[in-house]
Amino acid sequence: MHTYEVHSPYRPPPDFDLFAPDPDQLQPRARAAYKGGILYADNELSRLVSALERFGLSERTVLIVTSDHGEAFGEHGVVGHGRHLIEELLHVPLLVRAPDLAPRGGRVGQAVSLVDIAPTILDLADLPTPPTMQGRSLVAVLSGDQGVAPVPVYSEGEVGVDGKEIGRTIAAREGDLKWLLPGDGAPVRAFDLTRGEGSGMELASPEVLARGRVLRRRFDESVRKSKAAMKSSPVPDVEIDEELQGQLRALGYVE
Repeated sequence: MHTYEVHSPYRPPPDFDLFAPDPDQLQPRARAAYKGGILYADNELSRLVSALERFGLSERTVLIVTSDHGEAFGEHGVVGHGRHLIEELLHVPLLVRAPDLAPRGGRVGQAVSLVDIAPTILDLADLPTPPTMQGRSLVAVLSGDQGVAPVPVYSEGEVGVDGKEIGRTIAAREGDLKWLLPGDGAPVRAFDLTRGEGSGMELASPEVLARGRVLRRRFDESVRKSKAAMKSSPVPDVEIDEELQGQLRALGYVE
């Protein structure tokens, strides 16, 4: 199920536009309306969960809730979302309800990536993961296996944490450390997210910066391997009818 509700312009239904603007926050009215949109989306999700229970499907249905991006309300000079690499846009919720897999109310301490969702679904369905698919199954992590080592989480964009165009750049995260890794030999930037990110908050440790360069090399190598795998695995032609093209156009995914 795809919802486009929590997007600009923020106009939640009147029954959910319940939050008073906080004058101490950036863009108080927009932020309050955004919260109302989240409340509305949450209510619709509740209706879906109730329907699964009503039809006796909840105990054999995997439910995953996530978002493709966050939203900024003036943090680091950013409004909305786009090609930026700030945490307000990169750090999104990921909720998984899988019967007999994860304890209710459990919380995974390590960062994971949206590219992990598809391999996880295939694993839960006992289906093979195509060699061209990136990411890893999170089944062991969700089951509480403490022996699963965290892996770096990558994002990609063109605008850094201070609003400057920096060209194609990879953001990498390990624990509370985050790196901005431009190409073409540009300087690596690193941040401790417990202290915040932005100009004046950068880490200058040679060891930390060197680790960032290692992560960039690993990312580039993984991309190279994925492209090679896709070339050796022909993709069948898929016909997109007019209705689907219209839906994609309405969402802004095609011109």
